[in-house]
Amino acid sequence: MRQTNNFGFHPNTLISTIDGNMKIRDLYFEKKEILVWCFSDQDNHYKLNQVSIIKKSSLQRMIKIIFNDKSYLILSPEYPMVSDNQIILAKNMKNKKVLGFEKDKFGYINHYPSKMLVTEIVPLKLKSESYLLAGFTTNTCAIIPFSETKEQKGIIVNI
Repeated sequence: MRQTNNFGFHPNTLISTIDGNMKIRDLYFEKKEILVWCFSDQDNHYKLNQVSIIKKSSLQRMIKIIFNDKSYLILSPEYPMVSDNQIILAKNMKNKKVLGFEKDKFGYINHYPSKMLVTEIVPLKLKSESYLLAGFTTNTCAIIPFSETKEQKGIIVNI
């Protein structure tokens, strides 16, 4: 399990679970391990794995990273993201691409036809509580960015 560091996701971040998309804060209050969609580099496909949710003890500054489809993710600037097999801090992701996915009508994840490009990074003024996912057999998780559309698209993040 990853050590808790000074980074995390906004409480309203949606996690793609076996039971549908759920807010990370709500998953934390369930106080149990949760099955989430993850990407396996070894098998090159998506599968369900168990994770637990950790609440960070202090309020943190957050940034909004905006993708080319205008969806966005709110997280701490120091969150380690993956772009082209390199770890890059969220605050340095402008013009970088992340692995994307889409869900079919049955809730299963399919590959995106292309990766999602980070087009803008906006520092947020207010601090927020934050949450972190901890995997036991995985190091990735499917996150659903905030969006104005009902499309089931998302990104894979390092956990």
